[in-house]
Amino acid sequence: MINELQFTENSKVGKIEANSSYAAEFKNGTANKLSVGTEIFTVKERNDVLMVKADGEVKFYYLLAEG
Repeated sequence: MINELQFTENSKVGKIEANSSYAAEFKNGTANKLSVGTEIFTVKERNDVLMVKADGEVKFYYLLAEG
């Protein structure tokens, strides 16, 4: 699991600005599970993983590009 790996915070790339459950409403800064205000960071070890700090926890997500 990705959350069992060790990563180091790098630079802040944004934060969650809105919540939605509808795909048509998604834009940069929108999430369906993370709270508004959650900060998003890159990690030093990999360029395909993002780190978020939410509700006192640190979580990691694989970066997926759609298009």
